[in-house]
Amino acid sequence: MNQYKGTNLRRYRVITALGGKCTRCGYDKCFAALELHHTNLFTKNEGSETIYKASVKKQLEEAKKCQLVCSNCHREIHAANPVANSYKRKGLRISGYIPYGEDLGVDGKTLVKNKREQTIIKKIIRLRRTKSLQAICNVLNEERVPTKQNKIWFPATVKTLLGRHSQIFT
Repeated sequence: MNQYKGTNLRRYRVITALGGKCTRCGYDKCFAALELHHTNLFTKNEGSETIYKASVKKQLEEAKKCQLVCSNCHREIHAANPVANSYKRKGLRISGYIPYGEDLGVDGKTLVKNKREQTIIKKIIRLRRTKSLQAICNVLNEERVPTKQNKIWFPATVKTLLGRHSQIFT
């Protein structure tokens, strides 16, 4: 069995364990459009974004902390989530993902600026004035500038980073 089929099987197992439909609107047409929403930010385990790669036991343990919602309802929840929005404004971590340009503070909650990565972000913004996303990736990869995960740069990575820093692209 290839990994794609295995991931889909594990995903199907979690989704069916949670009822197989959006708990807010009842959507059940396409399980690829169903997502897990952690109802309590404080019980979310590190690395829970890779839940479908975990053992069956860990998958179901993490799924019990979640609400099954369709992607539209999930966006509405996060857009209107005052707790998550206040965390973002205060610079607190709200997921297991640490954005490029920041590191996790010693308290394990706050995000602190990473000066080296902040310099790279400024360079990317400057390069975007005259270069395509691919050309920026080429420059960063030629200079061996690592991403947060120590991988090479891709246009989607640069676009996400620029979007996070409110840059307009064409």
